[in-house]
Amino acid sequence: MYARIFYSYTGHNPYNPINNIHGANPIFHNGNLFLPDLMGNVVSINGSNGKENWKKRLPVPVAKRGITIDENKNYLFVPSGNGIFKLNSINGKILDIYKVKEKSFEKKINKYGVSAVRGSNVFLVPPVVIEDQLVAVNMNSQVISFSLETKKINWVIPLRKENFKKGAHPWSAISYDKNRKHLYVVTGNPQSKNTFMLGFDREGNNLYSNSVVCIDVIKEKIEWYFQDTS
Repeated sequence: MYARIFYSYTGHNPYNPINNIHGANPIFHNGNLFLPDLMGNVVSINGSNGKENWKKRLPVPVAKRGITIDENKNYLFVPSGNGIFKLNSINGKILDIYKVKEKSFEKKINKYGVSAVRGSNVFLVPPVVIEDQLVAVNMNSQVISFSLETKKINWVIPLRKENFKKGAHPWSAISYDKNRKHLYVVTGNPQSKNTFMLGFDREGNNLYSNSVVCIDVIKEKIEWYFQDTS
């Protein structure tokens, strides 16, 4: 059986839906689908009939690469433009917010006409729950471990080295190997002083950019990395 749902929207749109694309697949749990829309909402949809259960507006961009669910406790962890929101998957109620105490949102358009967002509290990829930790990667290219209970930061590992100060942003969802206690992060292009999202005029090796980076969450350090190109 296939369900289809349509949205109508009127009023102020804080984030242009024409340019606001995302690569998030919906997740399925207890008969419902959970996914972001282009208006900055997380939406719960009944998987049988396509009817909306609830909708929650969060700071844009919302869940551009996906959402994480704790199936045992019915919690959703949603990356956003101002922290990671913990929601009740049954009713959409906000339970907690995991944030870094720094200026959050910055949106720029570079000389090539490419727009992007970055900041310590801008999270695009879904986090992972590792025992009593919530581990995420922000758009300042930092791998951050939060305490699930207190929301305090346990540790931070930067993914920028050498001569570049921008770029190496998380590019897709992160993975976790429970046996080895290894976290795998995929990064994108480095950026020079002249570009924001594009990296074709940067110089140097730009360590950890365009890479798969393996992080040992017990040792709290980078274990190894594989760089496709600098």
